[in-house]
Formats: sequence, structure tokens, C-alpha cells
Amino acid sequence: MKLLVYALLSAFMFLHIFCIPSGAGSSNAKLRIEFTGLDKDGKGLVRGALFDSAGTFSDQRYHIEGALRTGSLPIQNRGAIWEIEDLPPGVYAVRAFHDEDTSGRFKVSRLGIPKYAYGFSNNARAMFGPPSFERCKFRFDRDLTLRIQLHR
Repeated sequence: MKLLVYALLSAFMFLHIFCIPSGAGSSNAKLRIEFTGLDKDGKGLVRGALFDSAGTFSDQRYHIEGALRTGSLPIQNRGAIWEIEDLPPGVYAVRAFHDEDTSGRFKVSRLGIPKYAYGFSNNARAMFGPPSFERCKFRFDRDLTLRIQLHR
């Protein structure tokens, strides 16, 4: 009986030390998003939104409502940088726009044509509406830098 208890304890210790990563389920990794392509330096803000599901990402007007995290970023050198820490590993998608008048709203013409520069993770292009979560998604499980080109 003693031998069985020692064997089980030894097996448990082996699994705990060698097979289960420390900090499983948490992340010290950082997501860095670099927005580029702005034609106006210093005017307005870049509004970014990070989504973790297709349901919240599917808004038809590129707004940031329903986002897991949002950022209002100052513009420098015709771009902006957003660093997100304490983000658990998972699948995410990003959308952003240049809020020239700092209204917090993405504006379109009467025909639905964007008035502001905008962009998505994976630099997915919009065709008659925003791209799907599937086209924009990326896996985050370690330090990662995304580069998103904002365009009209």
C-alpha cells in the first residue's frame, strides 16, 4: 500500500513539474498594434476596438460598441500605437478608424461611403460593409505586434 501511495505521489509531482505550464490560463504577453497610413498628422484620434467574438464584431458601421477593449490613441508621425496588457490567450479581431473630429463616431456619407480612414486586423478589406470576424481574426498567445494600415 505504501508503495502505491509513493508511486501516485511521484506521478503527480512529475506531471505537475514537467507537464503543466506555470501560469496556465494567464498571460504576461503584450499585444502591440501599430496603426499607419494617416494622411493628417496630429488631427483627431485613432479609435481602436478589440473583439473576442463574431457576434460583437459584426456591427455594420465600424463602431466600437460591444468591444472587449477600446483605445483612444493620439496621432504621432501619421500613425498611432496601442499596447494592450493582461490579455488572456485567445482569438481576437481589431477594427479602428481615424476620428478626425473626436466625436467618437465613425461617419459615412448618405451612400454609406466612409468619411474617415479605417482598418482591420489582418489588413482585411471592406467590400460593401466590414469584413467578417473570420477574415480579421488572429490568435494571441505570446507577445505579438500587429500592423494595421488605415485607408479610406
